[in-house]
Amino acid sequence: MSPTRMAGPVRRRVSPVARRWLRARRLLAGVIADLLGLSAAIYTVAAITAISGLVVAIRMYETHPRGARTAPALDGVDLES
Repeated sequence: MSPTRMAGPVRRRVSPVARRWLRARRLLAGVIADLLGLSAAIYTVAAITAISGLVVAIRMYETHPRGARTAPALDGVDLES
């Protein structure tokens, strides 16, 4: 058995806001699936996800300047070989 398999699943901490959003999305999908069918629920969740992605793309900005170096420890290391 590989060491990564023995370590078990990786658990990430999820913020309460993200957890609430995930629960609300599942609830909304369930209600829409009951009322309108599974296809409508899938399309609704896809639309909400796309809209939230657009909101993030428009509202958020990059804080890391272009061309900045992030890994000075790799200076002189040949990554091509």
